[in-house]
Amino acid sequence: MARLIRRHSSRRLGRRSREERRRLSEGGGLVRPEVPQLPARDDDENRAEKIDLNNLTDEQVDDAYQYVFFFYEVHGSLVLKENELLREIQRCRDMKELLDQKIRTLKASTRSPGSDNIKRIKGAERRIDELHNTINQLELDLTATRLEQSASEAKYKWYASIVDEDVVKDREGLMFGLLGHVFRQK
Repeated sequence: MARLIRRHSSRRLGRRSREERRRLSEGGGLVRPEVPQLPARDDDENRAEKIDLNNLTDEQVDDAYQYVFFFYEVHGSLVLKENELLREIQRCRDMKELLDQKIRTLKASTRSPGSDNIKRIKGAERRIDELHNTINQLELDLTATRLEQSASEAKYKWYASIVDEDVVKDREGLMFGLLGHVFRQK
């Protein structure tokens, strides 16, 4: 029987242990910690709780209809705000890159310490710092906007499930149910 031999990093030879030989003969490679596989969850199981319309007031159901009906206006305004922030961030980054290029050329052409170029360099560096702070603030605003989007989407999913249950209970079509609840309140 042939011996299984491995080389260490120091190039000395060594034998494989029984456990290592068994693992390799079973087709396994490196030892990995066992990660438990989570069972697949059904959509009904993903809901925190089953919706019981009997526990909801008519006002809560009407609020759900209102939110679902007007969700796309709210969500659309958040998407527009996100796009505007992304454009503004890109504009500031482009301006910062231009100023960086200007500073590099000024530094390359500056020979004497009393030159006017040094004043220009310092002014450009101040402007770059201001742009950097502006970019950071815009990125914070963008993060807050994306957080609002995800919160509104989660709220929409919850309210949509309430509306679905109510539509099934009343046996109305979804659009008629939405329109009926929205216009009943006005």
